[in-house]
Amino acid sequence: MKVRCDVVAPSLIPKKSGDKVKTDKRDAKRLARLHRAGELTPIRVPALEEEAVRDASRARADMVDDLARARKRLQAFLLRHAEVYRDGTAWTFKHHAWLRARHFEDRALGLTFGRYLAVVEAREAELDAMEAELRPYLEHPLFSDQIARLCAYRGIAALGALTLSSEVCDWRRFPGAGAFMAFCGLTVSEYSSGASVSRGI
Repeated sequence: MKVRCDVVAPSLIPKKSGDKVKTDKRDAKRLARLHRAGELTPIRVPALEEEAVRDASRARADMVDDLARARKRLQAFLLRHAEVYRDGTAWTFKHHAWLRARHFEDRALGLTFGRYLAVVEAREAELDAMEAELRPYLEHPLFSDQIARLCAYRGIAALGALTLSSEVCDWRRFPGAGAFMAFCGLTVSEYSSGASVSRGI
C-alpha cells in the first residue's frame, strides 16, 4: 500500500509503571504520541537467510552444551575409578590416545566406559560437521563485515562472531555498550543501603 512502516520491538517501547489498562485504542494513541516524539526505536527485520543462520548457530551452541555434558560424565566416571589424566591439557589428541588406552577388568565397567567414550566422540564429530557447514557463511556479505569487526576483539573467534552477528542482526539499535549489555543479560546491578554494598551482574 506504499505506507511507510517501522517495526518496533515491544521491549523497546517506553511504558509507565502504573499503567495497567490495555486496549487497542489506547495502545494506538500511545504509539502515535511516542512516534511523534521520536521515542520509538525502529529495528531492521532480519532476512530469511539471517534467521536461518541464527537457527544453525543456536543448533551449534546446543551441540557445544551436549559435548560439554558428555565430557563431564566421562571425566566423573574416570575420577570415580582413580583414572586421572596428568600429562597436559585435556581433550587434545594426546588425551584422546590416553583415553583409548584405558582398560577395565570388570565387564560392566568396560561397557560403561566404552559407551561414555563413544558418546563423547560422536558429539565431537557432530560438532565438527556442524562447524564445517557454518564456515562458508563467514564470507557471506550479510555477515563478513560484522565478523571482521568482532574478531578484532580479543577472545572472539570467527564462529562466535557469526553467532553474535546472526543474533544481533542490526547493531544500530544499541546506542552504547550499556544497551548491548542489557540485551545480553549483563546489566550491572547494585543493591546498597547504609554500610552494606552489593554489586552484581
